[in-house]
Amino acid sequence: MKNKIFNLKEKKEQSTIKYNKLDLKKVIEKNSFELFKIRLIANNYYFEKDNTDYIEDLGIDENNQLVIFEYRIGKMGKVVQNGFLIIDYILKHVSQFKMLCNDILGVEEAKRINYSPRLIVLGDHFHRYDFESLKGLPYQVELNEIIMFDDSLLVNRTYINKRSDLTKLIEVKGEARELFIELRNFCFYLGEEVVEYGYDNIVTYRRVNNFLLAYFTNDLHVCVQNKDYVIKSIDDIISIGGLIEEEYDKN
Repeated sequence: MKNKIFNLKEKKEQSTIKYNKLDLKKVIEKNSFELFKIRLIANNYYFEKDNTDYIEDLGIDENNQLVIFEYRIGKMGKVVQNGFLIIDYILKHVSQFKMLCNDILGVEEAKRINYSPRLIVLGDHFHRYDFESLKGLPYQVELNEIIMFDDSLLVNRTYINKRSDLTKLIEVKGEARELFIELRNFCFYLGEEVVEYGYDNIVTYRRVNNFLLAYFTNDLHVCVQNKDYVIKSIDDIISIGGLIEEEYDKN
């Protein structure tokens, strides 16, 4: 069934509009932070001089991770594969992108960036062959169908890598580890769209935007709705469960 937006005031279906790749690119570049909490730092960035390969839009998300935006119109595009080539290029030429971020953001902020990038592909159509081709691949990929109306836009996420491998990121033992496992399970029970991201000793959970951040000192700490909580028991998780659900439902 197609997505349907019905205007209750005018009692009629809101008509969709056709768009091309340039239309979509302009909309995302103008609204990337509001839609995805991603700051754009470069567009149409060519890898090398006299090279035809380029990144359409490059940004930094709220977890300080590098993000690649790619755009696809039609059913036969190969943008996802192009995105994989870009990821591989960045991982092999990290120093080049550190210099880019140094120039744009400054040295101190560039030091905080995770240069292992996410790939967000936006388009008017994705199908099951796209999803099958992504299974088992070691890339962080998100596919979003975009439906445009006269004065609004619908983002329909169709595929995303759900969990990150935390085994090398966090070495926590004892009660704090057990409490983290309970908190982690609670987050995933909220819905199938929950995405886990771990870097250093920080783990975040998002739907589209972050709804919870957890980090470790000697204890497990949680930040939700811009407030910090120390988690020392299951009761502490239960007490903030409603706040976590509220944040999840907002995005």
